[in-house]
Amino acid sequence: VMISDFSGVIFDYALVFGRPVLYADTAFDKAPYDAAWLEEELWTFQVLPRIGRPLKQEGFPRLKEKIDELRTDTLTAEAIRQARQESWVHVGESAGRIADYMIEKQKALAAEEALPQGQAGKP
Repeated sequence: VMISDFSGVIFDYALVFGRPVLYADTAFDKAPYDAAWLEEELWTFQVLPRIGRPLKQEGFPRLKEKIDELRTDTLTAEAIRQARQESWVHVGESAGRIADYMIEKQKALAAEEALPQGQAGKP
């Protein structure tokens, strides 16, 4: 179980390792962000309570109990699997896809360089 403030590392940990998180229960003001105009709750905040549990200061005395509960909670484990499906595509294919893209991009750039001066970028 990871204990964290609110950070993107929560999702790295939960989704990569399939482990739940306890996260600082703090208020989030989306006003300064590019999502301020969205009325819908951000995916981050929809999924966070599914993949972990909020931790408030008054819960500190029960910290071990909270950790033990999360470690054995099958609903949280299933929610993490669902969050992976919602957010990841092409699992296990990224290295090959990146290599293929880079090879094709290099070929396109080489072909463009081979065109006579002033013809680059024209069909």
